[in-house]
Amino acid sequence: MTLAMDRVWITRRRIWSDGEAKHITRKEWRDFVESDADLVPDGSDCVRWLRAEAGIGAFLAWRNGNIEIRNVPQQLRARLLEIATLFDATVQGEDGARYDGTNWPASPPPRSLNDRASEILEIFSVTGRNSGLFLALALLGLLALAIAALLLAFAINRF
Repeated sequence: MTLAMDRVWITRRRIWSDGEAKHITRKEWRDFVESDADLVPDGSDCVRWLRAEAGIGAFLAWRNGNIEIRNVPQQLRARLLEIATLFDATVQGEDGARYDGTNWPASPPPRSLNDRASEILEIFSVTGRNSGLFLALALLGLLALAIAALLLAFAINRF
C-alpha cells in the first residue's frame, strides 16, 4: 500500500498562504498542464495526475497563485520537486515548511470516506465557502432528474 501526504503547495511565495506575494499565473499553470501527458483535466483549474505504469495518482489544482496537491503518494514526491523547479518555486506543507526531498513528513493515516467527500466538494468549489451551495444545487438537480424519470414512466404506461 502506498501512503500519501495530506496536502502540499508548489509556490513562489515565502509562505504559501501569503496572498499578496508572487503568483504562479493561471496561464503558466494551463501551459504546463497542456505540456504534461500525465495530467488529465478534471475541472477548470484542477487536474488528475495519472501515472498508469505505477498505478498511482494525485489531484493538482491551481488556486490563488499556488498549485495545491492533495493525497501525494510517496512515488510522486520527486516529481513535485521537478515541477517546483520548472516554476522557480518550492514545495511547502500546511505549516509553511519547505520540502527538499530529504525532509518529507510522515504520511498520515488513511482518510475516511466522509473526509474524502468533503475534500472533493472543496476542490470543486470556487472559494471553499460555496460547497454548501454546490451540494444544494447538486441535490436539486438529482431531484429534478428523479421527477422527470417518474413523469416519463407515467407517460409511457398511459399509452
